[in-house]
Amino acid sequence: MSFRPAFLIPNYRHGRMLPQTIAGLRAFNLPILIVDDGSGEQDAAVLAMLAEQANTEVICLPQNGGKGHAVKAGLRALYQQGYSHAFQIDADGQHDQSVVPAFLRAAETHPAQIICGAPQYNDKAPKSRLYGRQITNFWVTVETWSRKISDAMCGFRVYPLQATEAVLSRHRLGDRMDFDIEMLVHLYWLGCDMSFLPIQVDYPEAGISHFKALRDNLLISWAHTRLFFGMLWRTPRLIARLFSRNDAHWSAQKERGSMFGIKLLFTMYKLFGRGFFRLCLYPVMAYYVTFNRAGREASLDFLERVARIDDSKVPKQPGRRQVFKHFMQFGEAVLDKISAWRGELSYQSIRFRTELTMQQVVSKGQGALLIGSHLGNLEVVRALATKTYFDKITGVFFTEHAQKFSEYLKQQNPEVAKRMVEVSDMGVDTAMRLQERIDQGELLVIVGDRTPVHSKGRVEWVDFLGSPAPFPQGPFILASVLQCPVYLFFCWREGEDINVFVEPFAERIGSNRRERAKAVTEAIKRYASRLEHYALKAPYQWFNFFHFWGQAERPSPKPSLLEHHHGQ
Repeated sequence: MSFRPAFLIPNYRHGRMLPQTIAGLRAFNLPILIVDDGSGEQDAAVLAMLAEQANTEVICLPQNGGKGHAVKAGLRALYQQGYSHAFQIDADGQHDQSVVPAFLRAAETHPAQIICGAPQYNDKAPKSRLYGRQITNFWVTVETWSRKISDAMCGFRVYPLQATEAVLSRHRLGDRMDFDIEMLVHLYWLGCDMSFLPIQVDYPEAGISHFKALRDNLLISWAHTRLFFGMLWRTPRLIARLFSRNDAHWSAQKERGSMFGIKLLFTMYKLFGRGFFRLCLYPVMAYYVTFNRAGREASLDFLERVARIDDSKVPKQPGRRQVFKHFMQFGEAVLDKISAWRGELSYQSIRFRTELTMQQVVSKGQGALLIGSHLGNLEVVRALATKTYFDKITGVFFTEHAQKFSEYLKQQNPEVAKRMVEVSDMGVDTAMRLQERIDQGELLVIVGDRTPVHSKGRVEWVDFLGSPAPFPQGPFILASVLQCPVYLFFCWREGEDINVFVEPFAERIGSNRRERAKAVTEAIKRYASRLEHYALKAPYQWFNFFHFWGQAERPSPKPSLLEHHHGQ
């Protein structure tokens, strides 16, 4: 992904200093996002004035939630608008902006690192704040088993947004002065590397501080308590990191660990059969349910929403037992996927539950887009199709989502590579490549329920199971560009059967260019409605183990200024 930074300025009643801070940042010609944390009328005029300036967006949160609350909202907003990095700078003018170019160069050279400020204080700095920092830095050293984090409290940082999104989607971080500390420790735990560059910090004589000694020190103490206990079960990995020279990006480390487990389980399956594999799954999934808090909470969140629907297949008050069942079905789905590509599942197990079958779609001899989801196991049908119409079905995958797993599938069946298009972004070049396949009569399979890691982050918030949820625009924009028939495609296991649902969705999406944006929005709403319909049929086959509805507020629906910058 290209280097696309933007400034992120959290503000709470710094209206006197904020214009000066923003004026200094304009010299760097980058988009600026100001997140006001409920300043109210006090800063209203200043914020309105700044919002009218070029390359500037202001998000006003309805009430004061704390600095961390504002930064989280800003990180989410910039991530969803497709920026690669957020350069967080405090609004109060304490930081020396002359070092901004050095921080930007470091972030561009090392895009996976967090570039942090190592504060250099003048004699105006309150002694109590300096002593507090020393205590925090001591505990951070304990919590990470490392002296890598030389300062955990400075609010002058360049964050890689892919990494911060991973942390925010898995963990609940503090909303006030504890946020900066928790975010840095969690990023270190995630495997991110970080660099510290000197930054001069000035405490103006007339400066305003929102640090509340009793409240914020208690919150910071509680944060260190949580981090300490979080460190305990991570200790073996943290110690191992001390002796490792591996600086791989966090996503590669996470995937490598999961692939070891998959390979081990699949070896058990090959040696001893499916029954033994299921026995092995119990302790493995028990481990994940116990220690994967984010996945556990995401599963329970989804199951609770399903349980509120009449005649639901989930008990009214789902708990650990239902979450464990959910994880177990995911483990079996992984086995099905690998087994299918190895030719060990029978095509006779497929049951088309709709009037339309895949053979009928293929027999039309016309290229089409099939939009699926992470409900069930689309790969099983694609793999089983090798014995019939395989050369007509191609999967479109985003490389970052499962690169190691894709390589493992290719090892099991070299034919996988021939019918797989891996893309890193849904740009013009990608659309042209896919158009060629459509023109040759191929069926392209893509999922419509997860935003790609390196996409522009454009989403549409539509109703799903009773609440607004973000759905990616990319697959539906692609459909409007390709101007081909579109079908919906769902598949999941039920006992010994593989249930397959194929239904016509649209002959074309947005054939009239003037109406294309509206058509894409309507298509996403219809897709979400059909996905909900099928998710209620097989709730334990829902394999989105992250907070699908998000943990933060919806960002401001006014992204036009920042989006406009993309095209300049």
